[in-house]
Amino acid sequence: MNILTGQPIDKAAFIAWSAETEARCELVAGYVVEVPRVTRGHALVVGNVLFYLHKLLDRRRWATLKNFGLDAGSDTVRYPDVVVDRAGGNGTDYTATAPALLIEVLSPETAATDLGDKVAEYLRLPTLLAYIVLSEDEPKAWARMRASVADKFPPPPRIFAGRDAIIHVAPLQLDLPLAEMYADIEISGS
Repeated sequence: MNILTGQPIDKAAFIAWSAETEARCELVAGYVVEVPRVTRGHALVVGNVLFYLHKLLDRRRWATLKNFGLDAGSDTVRYPDVVVDRAGGNGTDYTATAPALLIEVLSPETAATDLGDKVAEYLRLPTLLAYIVLSEDEPKAWARMRASVADKFPPPPRIFAGRDAIIHVAPLQLDLPLAEMYADIEISGS
C-alpha cells in the first residue's frame, strides 16, 4: 500500500500501512512523517537501556518494548525508542495500552521533536509516570517525572549529566545509572 506524503490519513489506515512497510515513519496530526535512521551510538544506548530494564523490572507487571507504537493523541502515533507498558495486553496490539515510562534517544535530527512536540504529547498520557530523553553522543538525560498519575509533571525537565549521574524513577522503584545506559560506548570527551 502506498501512502502519499502530504495527504491526511487516519490512525487505522496508518497502522495497517506501517505493519506492511519497512519505512520508519510516524503519524503526526494525521500526516505520515519519515523518522531518520539511527546511528550506532543511538542503537547502543537503546540496547543498553532495554537490557538494563529487562534485568530490573518485574515482567509480570511490566513489558519493556523497543520502537513500539504509542497512541499520542488525535491522529498521532509515535514509536518511542523504549516503552515500558503494563504487562498483559494482546499479542496483536500495535500500540501500548498503559505506558508508564517512555525513553527517547536524542539525535541531531530529532532533538526539536523529542524535547518539544513529544513532551507536549507524552505528558498528556494519563498513565505516564516518566519521560526521559537520553543524548546519543554524551552521558546526558532530560527527565520529566511525577510521583503518581494523580500528580502533574513539574516543569522544566531535570537534567542529569555525566556517567556518575543516576535517574531515580520513584513510582517504578527504578534507578537508571547513566554509567549503565552508556556502558561500553566510546564517547569523545567523556
